[in-house]
Amino acid sequence: MQYWVWDILNPDDFLMGDKPIMEQKGPYTYLEYRNKLNITHDHDEGTVSFRGRTNYQFVPEESVGLESDTFWTVNVPVFTVANLLKDQPGPIKNIQRLIHELSNATSVLELSVYDVIWGYEDAYLLLFDELFPGQIPTTIFGLFAGTNYTAGKPWVLKTGEKDIKDVGQVVSWNGLTELDFWGTEWANMINGTDASTTAPFKKSSEDVYVFVGTICRSGYLTYQRENELEGLKTGRYQVPFELFANATINPDNIGFCYPDENSCHPTGMINAEPCQSGAPVFFSLPHFLYGDPLLLEGVIGMEPNEEEHILSFDVEMLTGIVFAVSNRIQVNLKVQSYNTVPDTRFLRTTYVPMVWLNESSIIDAESAEFFKSSIILPLLIARIAVGLLIGIGGVMIIAGIIGYCCLCKDEKKVEKKSIEMQGSYNKGETNHVYEKE
Repeated sequence: MQYWVWDILNPDDFLMGDKPIMEQKGPYTYLEYRNKLNITHDHDEGTVSFRGRTNYQFVPEESVGLESDTFWTVNVPVFTVANLLKDQPGPIKNIQRLIHELSNATSVLELSVYDVIWGYEDAYLLLFDELFPGQIPTTIFGLFAGTNYTAGKPWVLKTGEKDIKDVGQVVSWNGLTELDFWGTEWANMINGTDASTTAPFKKSSEDVYVFVGTICRSGYLTYQRENELEGLKTGRYQVPFELFANATINPDNIGFCYPDENSCHPTGMINAEPCQSGAPVFFSLPHFLYGDPLLLEGVIGMEPNEEEHILSFDVEMLTGIVFAVSNRIQVNLKVQSYNTVPDTRFLRTTYVPMVWLNESSIIDAESAEFFKSSIILPLLIARIAVGLLIGIGGVMIIAGIIGYCCLCKDEKKVEKKSIEMQGSYNKGETNHVYEKE
């Protein structure tokens, strides 16, 4: 796992209404160890349930610096509370104004890489918890707080024992067979796998559907081309532009407009607000790849590049096993002016990048050789054997036909000879009678 953080180089000018000048810093690299807990098989239903757990370990030698490196970013708790209270009556809004002043909070702040990713105890949330005990679940904030070495939400997947084409398909996530965040039945569907595998016998005309719990929605990848990894042929799939398109371009996305159809986000953004505790968080591809030009115009420093910033899978088409993943995503915060937060009064509405990541994996040479010897070679031998059997069977059929034809020909010769002999006999008999007379 690699993280790049976005540093606001002009925090003071940004608060005065200027465009934020962004500079990415990274990568900050972590090794990712995954395992599954509470694994339970239900053979009657053909399913398996489990909780995933991931352990991240920082790798300084593959990083540009240390987790203690600092940068300037937007204050997510401040904007989250303001967003939650924006439609509340004046007296309730005044509570945030009071908290903001008493906590000495600012709408931009300097934090470490570790703080932003894994979490820190926020003064803003601490004061809120003191004034209103038990009203918030935690005083710790971090974009991925609580995900390191912690059991995730429960999954139930199909094993494929009932139908091999269903292997890996999500039955339920966090106890849900469908979502209730979005505005249409289609948007609330839980489709596809958990991205660890896909159905076997893939065809290039078929999309790969996955469900991503972090963004609380299903998505899909489309086939692009044939690829090769460690001598193994794969199909390269990547997310299409349509997945990120505004509802005016892709009407299917109207269900993701939140809180209603009059609140659609710009092309290039995936709204995660309803499943992120009301935080105005939006996901995109890094550097706003596929994004509306207005997104790029709103900030300075974006340089989208499809080769470096696209999200892609490499799938072995026969088995459906994912051999390579480049899961690239960017976390952005929608900021705007709130009358409850004095230092935001000059802010323009902007989607500010905070972090982008690349969760990547690729099959190694040893695993590739094992796959070749245990899957590809037996299949090749089986195909050769089938070919030989078909060939031998074909030769036998041809030989049978030839033999039959020869037999028929011999029978015709015998019959012809018999007729000739019969004719000769009849002729001899006639002569004998004639002579006798």
